[in-house]
Amino acid sequence: MEGKTHRCLILLGSNQGWRIWNLNQALFEINCLPGVIVKICSRIYQEKFIGISGPDILNQVIRIETLLPPFLLLEKFQVIEKRLGRKKDKRWSPRIIDIDILDYHNWMVADENLILPHPRLHLRPASLKGITEVFPNWIHPVFNKKASSLLASLDQQFTIYPDVL
Repeated sequence: MEGKTHRCLILLGSNQGWRIWNLNQALFEINCLPGVIVKICSRIYQEKFIGISGPDILNQVIRIETLLPPFLLLEKFQVIEKRLGRKKDKRWSPRIIDIDILDYHNWMVADENLILPHPRLHLRPASLKGITEVFPNWIHPVFNKKASSLLASLDQQFTIYPDVL
């Protein structure tokens, strides 16, 4: 990949259907995007679904390098979500796949379509735990704290999902 790349932290989530397959397929499709290279993946974490109601959610954090600007990256992720069967649903409802941009090279963006860093990242234990695996020295650009420090202040209600693949 030639040109200036940006480091991004991405969260994959699934709590419907074949959850592991959904995560793996999303990861595969992200890695096939022109201008994107998957660098490292966290373990998969299972936690209670915070939303309307639904089964436990599986989450995985991936670190990528990309040439794509954040809004184009978001569009590409939404295409992947739709292709994998995600429907336009109510906020916080169960879903086949969810692809969130947690951080884009420590940029701060406030737009109706994209907020960076992710506005609830500091409240999500499994996301923070995943970040400690894929980028241990990452510092939240708003709170100026490492993910490990933010994680230590939360009730850590998640488990490592069994490695079945």
